[in-house]
Formats: sequence, C-alpha cells, structure tokens
Amino acid sequence: MASHLNDDPTKEEGGDSVETAMTFRYKIVASGVFNHIIIFATKYFSSVFDKILDRPASTASDSGKSSADSAEEDGAETKEKTQKRWILSKAARWPRLRPVVKVFLGDLLHLLNQLSEPKMQSFILQQTQKLYPYVGVFSTFRKKFLKVRIQYFGNTFNTMT
Repeated sequence: MASHLNDDPTKEEGGDSVETAMTFRYKIVASGVFNHIIIFATKYFSSVFDKILDRPASTASDSGKSSADSAEEDGAETKEKTQKRWILSKAARWPRLRPVVKVFLGDLLHLLNQLSEPKMQSFILQQTQKLYPYVGVFSTFRKKFLKVRIQYFGNTFNTMT
C-alpha cells in the first residue's frame, strides 16, 4: 500500500468526515524514500512474480518486445515448436499469487492516477510493460491500464504541440 503516501485517511460521505479502516504498518514521510520504493517495486516485482510462478526466462523476456522484434523471430519457428507456450492460469502457484498481483496492480493504477510528475509517470508506464501478462488476466485492469496509457500519451502530445 505504499502508493497511498499522501492519501487522507478520512473520507467524506455526505459532507461528514468519516474515519476509514485504512491502517498502515509502515509510514513513509520522506518523498525521496517513497520514490525509491516505487522505483524498486515497479522495476523488480514482475521478475519476482515470474520467479515465484516458475515462468521460463525466454517467455518472461519476450513480454516486453515490440511486434517488429517478434516478427523477426517468426523465422526461427524451430525454437518455438520445441518450447511450449507458458500459460499463466495453469501455473501451479497462480491461485495463491493471484490476490497479491491484483492488489499490486490496483495500487499501481492508483499511483498512476495520483502522479503529477511526467518523468515518474513515464518510468512507471515503461516498467508496466513487463506486467502485461498479469494485467491481461484481470479485465478491469486491462481497461484501466489502457485508459491511463492513452491519457498519458495524450497529455504528452498536448504539451509537445
């Protein structure tokens, strides 16, 4: 829940301030520490998830490639025929890891919607490419991540012109 750094623990409902059940084990006060934690989490959590689920390194590294890169590799079909396609939902540990991934992706979306620094948004959006196999499992997250990416690139385009 590190993405809730500046969130107010009170929520207004009908004009009244009501305490919510948000309790945190750790409190991060310095924004520099918060940034380092976010950078670490977005950079390495996809690798952690891959390792826990025993995802083969070849499929894990392919998730960040562009379609042009994959088109060049289509000629090497002998490798693809010998390797079986890895399916996330069939991983033995997926049922236990699914709730953790869902919370992580939800917090990442919350963070992306709260960020105002374009450099940090850009970094996080680049790092989320590694998480696309996990985002694809949750239909609501697919739509929300797509919406955030479109908004980011739309805002970037508007500031450039």
